[in-house]
Amino acid sequence: MVTYSLEEAKSGRAGCRKCKEKIGKGDLRIGTHTEVDDHTMSQWQHLECYKMNKKLAGEYTNVQFLEEMVDDNTEESRLGTQEGLADIAEKMGGKADAAADEKKAAKKSGKRTGPLAGIQANAAALLEDGEEDEDEQPAARKSKLDPKDELAAKAYTKYSSFKVGELKDVLRWNHSAVGGTKDVLLLRVIDGEVHGRLARCPTCDKGKLKVIDEDPGKVECKGFFHKESGAYHKCFNVMGVDQAPR
Repeated sequence: MVTYSLEEAKSGRAGCRKCKEKIGKGDLRIGTHTEVDDHTMSQWQHLECYKMNKKLAGEYTNVQFLEEMVDDNTEESRLGTQEGLADIAEKMGGKADAAADEKKAAKKSGKRTGPLAGIQANAAALLEDGEEDEDEQPAARKSKLDPKDELAAKAYTKYSSFKVGELKDVLRWNHSAVGGTKDVLLLRVIDGEVHGRLARCPTCDKGKLKVIDEDPGKVECKGFFHKESGAYHKCFNVMGVDQAPR
């Protein structure tokens, strides 16, 4: 059974499942609560990040969803008035909509968004530097980028034209996770090229570490499936890419 709730964040410790940023104390958040065996799993998102899944969006408007499906746990019962309800409904998913519009515009223009944008820009700058110094001897050329940024830029140039299946082949060879969009796969390949193959999670000792989609400066382990017990063991280990075992 899945239930939903709206409330002000009680602390600033919980992270948003969508954008991965911390939800500030007092900020509005929507929780998705799933009953599993004898306990409830809760996942939180900023109000502005929350978008209904396709099934819910096909049945409800934002207002109907908030009225019929969401438990109002806010201090002032913000969903209790038509004015409050309309205000919350208007803000719901606003950040996600803006991000989607930006992604569509970038795709149309050929420019990357998110973590890959900077790497693409560095790759272009590196190419320009090479063209400007083409009359110099190779040993005399000097990149203006940080060594790791230069490696990432070169890896981008090398792998950005690969198809999804080809990127997955590279990741499989490195024993890395192969789920996600092409941009996510490309980020993992670039990380492997720059830092080396990721080892097993040092916390649970069995889970696979992978680069966080929205933050390529960190890696995470979500756990592993234990064959003997037939259960999925969760792990919440997060660390910087430089601290991750290779």
